[in-house]
Amino acid sequence: MHVYSFDQNGQVEIKAKFQNAFIMCNVIRFVWQGLHQEFLGETEEQQIENLKFMWALAGAATFCSLDEQFEVQVKVDSFGGMGSNRKFLYILSAMNNLSGDERVQFHNFLRYVLVIGPSQAPS
Repeated sequence: MHVYSFDQNGQVEIKAKFQNAFIMCNVIRFVWQGLHQEFLGETEEQQIENLKFMWALAGAATFCSLDEQFEVQVKVDSFGGMGSNRKFLYILSAMNNLSGDERVQFHNFLRYVLVIGPSQAPS
């Protein structure tokens, strides 16, 4: 879920936490293209908090989908099982435990998503 690259030694360099463009596109598609803005709430504080939950859910769904592709035999298990719940809670915990600077950066990013999201709604 991070923006990262690899250095010349093959080490991962994390440039930004929880700001993955793929996750952002999934959240924007659900909220604004899918016309589900009511999930955001009314105040900016509610919107940021609910957007964070959607972000964790999209991250967990992405992880579980990629993890399932790794399996030799595909399991028929609808999204929502305990494995995806644990991943959702793990991602949410990581978001809640960001350091002060990281938390500010992430919340500013979510505010940015709130600004650009409505431009993706059908006209």
